[in-house]
Amino acid sequence: MALTPEQITMDWLRSITEKEFRAVLQQATTQKDPTLLALNVLLQDREAKKIVNEMVNDPDYVPYSKRTPDPAEAEQIVQDEALAAQQAQEAEAAAAAEQAQIDYAHNLAARNLAEDELAVKYGMVIERDEYGNVVKVVHEYQVVDEDGRPIGRPTHFESSSLVEAIAKVQTAHTNGMRYAERIKSNRFKQSAASLAANEKSAAADAARARSTQLATEAVNEKDPAKMQEAVRAVAEAERQADEASANARAHGKAVAEEWMAEHVHDFYPCEASSQVMGTYLKANNLSMTYDNLETAFQAVKSQLPPVPRPTAPEVVPVTPNNQPAVAAEAPAAAAAQSAARPAVIPVKPVLKTATPPAAPPASAATAPTPNPTANQPTVTRKPVVNGGLQPGQLSAQRPTQQQVEATAASTRSEVLREVRNMSPEAYRKKIATDAKFVERLKAAGIPVYGK
Repeated sequence: MALTPEQITMDWLRSITEKEFRAVLQQATTQKDPTLLALNVLLQDREAKKIVNEMVNDPDYVPYSKRTPDPAEAEQIVQDEALAAQQAQEAEAAAAAEQAQIDYAHNLAARNLAEDELAVKYGMVIERDEYGNVVKVVHEYQVVDEDGRPIGRPTHFESSSLVEAIAKVQTAHTNGMRYAERIKSNRFKQSAASLAANEKSAAADAARARSTQLATEAVNEKDPAKMQEAVRAVAEAERQADEASANARAHGKAVAEEWMAEHVHDFYPCEASSQVMGTYLKANNLSMTYDNLETAFQAVKSQLPPVPRPTAPEVVPVTPNNQPAVAAEAPAAAAAQSAARPAVIPVKPVLKTATPPAAPPASAATAPTPNPTANQPTVTRKPVVNGGLQPGQLSAQRPTQQQVEATAASTRSEVLREVRNMSPEAYRKKIATDAKFVERLKAAGIPVYGK
């Protein structure tokens, strides 16, 4: 039976006899089939040479596969088989581990790719090394309202890991919640202050209406006692109106300060900004609240002056004077330039003044010091006209209607205090005999019956 080259192995050599070996060798040599090359390759092995040598020289040769091993050989065979089985198992385990590592690398690459694509959707760019590890995370996003309009400035985070990026987002969320809680608390306080201001204003309006009614009744009935009561009611109404106005101003100031504290980076507090914001609030009939200020700011943001950015002061280098020759030549050059220009003789102006009247001579020791302001007339400035003109200025804005009303209210308060301290008899006598007092009452808006 002809053998194939694949059957020429070490196990085949251990199992054949010398006769079988020679038959295969003769067949391969005669027919020159491929088994000859396989035999030559096999006989290159040292153990194969040993088996063939023993096979040819030992007339009692027994193939290895048919021999009965002694105890030492049997034990060695068992050890060799165990070692071969262990090596085969380790080879299989290594092949399985290598395949698992390849599968893991493919799965990790696919998972990282899907994660990176999802991160881009939320404005994140993840940079990885050659092993897929995260080395940098760049997160940029812009918060918008329900209508898609930007709120605040864009946010930019840079982190070295996903955990650090999550920690920064959590910190930003915490600050945002704290800010919202402060706004909620401040708005509650502002609402309470606004309610108190409205109550004060309503009480002042009621007191003013009652004082007007009492004054009308006193004029119609010509009752000095009722007139005194009307005057006291007017004084009380004025006091409550002043309190309401002060509360309203304090409330508006607190709201404005709270709002400006939250807009340090995008609102420049100046007269132009106040005029633009105030014009919008007045045109839209909006009161001074945080929400209304925010609405006005979003509407007129493009009209407001930009917030000035701080600039570094320019440093002017000081050059040391290390050139004595140039310094020495400077006075000579200046002198030559002065000599080249024509001489200018200063002329002192002479002022023509009236000849003073003759006076008896007096000694220098007893001559009085002249006082140029002794005969100047005293000029009384009107209290209202040019009220905003400051020393050193040539122009100023006219006083506003509020300033005029404040001056009139102050004068009226003084008259009311004076009347309130009078008895009915003294008041009646005063208006009957003092025309100036009556004029003051009328100027202050206090009705006087019979006058």
